[in-house]
Amino acid sequence: MDALDPEAVRFRPARDGALLPAPAGGLGHLLKLLPLLGLVAAIYLGVIDRTGRTSPAFVRVKRGVGVLLGLAAIAVAVHPPGHRGGGIAWSDFSTGAMTAARDAGQPVLVDFTAEWCLPCKELEATTFRDPDVVVLASRAVALKADATTGGSPDVQAAQAALSVSGYPTVVFLDACGRRSRDCA
Repeated sequence: MDALDPEAVRFRPARDGALLPAPAGGLGHLLKLLPLLGLVAAIYLGVIDRTGRTSPAFVRVKRGVGVLLGLAAIAVAVHPPGHRGGGIAWSDFSTGAMTAARDAGQPVLVDFTAEWCLPCKELEATTFRDPDVVVLASRAVALKADATTGGSPDVQAAQAALSVSGYPTVVFLDACGRRSRDCA
């Protein structure tokens, strides 16, 4: 796959099963505290709690559970669920960026998106974080056209010129700035 080929970029479900980003607000902040809570529980079970101290087998099982819980808490703190590594390095859309890419002979990948668009969020959380997609996209200038509030005049003009009628829409432009299926 030497070219940025849209046929090679297939929608894939997230490997961790997540379709949307982590909850925002209070619940999102509480979820960030779970590793700390797990670590406190592990210390309590493994060191502080004296329940069953007359039964050596129970103490070993309890401490083992404490150690496993502690390791799980550390693992979640280091690599939180839903965190899938880096995605495509997007730049903000502008006609100037498209012109500069065309003048440099580079293909362009344009993602027309909106903040309220759930399929856009899914695309961002899954496909645009897939390592194969990230490698393919790195061969092009990746521009994100945010149309959340109608978009800038540049975004509106590009939507009209490229016949974008809904979100998400991903457009590939060849090195000459023409819409293309193969952006070599």
